[in-house]
Amino acid sequence: PLDPPAYAENFVKINGTRFHFQDYGAVGKPPMLCLHGGAANAHWYDFVAQGFNADYHVRGVDLRGHGQSPKRTPMPSIEAAAGDVLDLARREETPLGAIVGHSFGGKVALDAAGIGGVASLEHIMIMDSVPGRRQPVRGGDSAIDVIETLESLPSAFESKTEFIDALVAAGRSRGVAQWLAGSTE
Repeated sequence: PLDPPAYAENFVKINGTRFHFQDYGAVGKPPMLCLHGGAANAHWYDFVAQGFNADYHVRGVDLRGHGQSPKRTPMPSIEAAAGDVLDLARREETPLGAIVGHSFGGKVALDAAGIGGVASLEHIMIMDSVPGRRQPVRGGDSAIDVIETLESLPSAFESKTEFIDALVAAGRSRGVAQWLAGSTE
């Protein structure tokens, strides 16, 4: 099995909220902030970060409500997350060179670029993200409803089967419940 590269765990306070990020090294190079998708965390970049280290000082960020960053932060939106990323970028000793975003993180990266304020930002790379705004979808298996369901459940289960059954009993589809069971610890 592959082992992820070494990284340092770090925290930074932005607007009174403590955010987590992983520093994959290459100090002195232009910083690159890597933003994960929904229901993920900064570890999503563990196996690709070293591929960028020749050109960038790579940092994986736990966006608000994800990973080791605080849950239930005020205003959990793309715009708020983009503001967090820009505030983090402004704290960098070396001007920010790039933002990489996957899925939800790509939307955050695009929003951050649209807000502006970081003149050094030269590259934005997004994967599995569609540009543009849309209203959050509610009902069925929408992301918002799934998150609300997850927050209503106990924090631990004896088995994945018990977790899946609890999600289905809460109104989620079996397919989404199985996908979540395979995507969480």
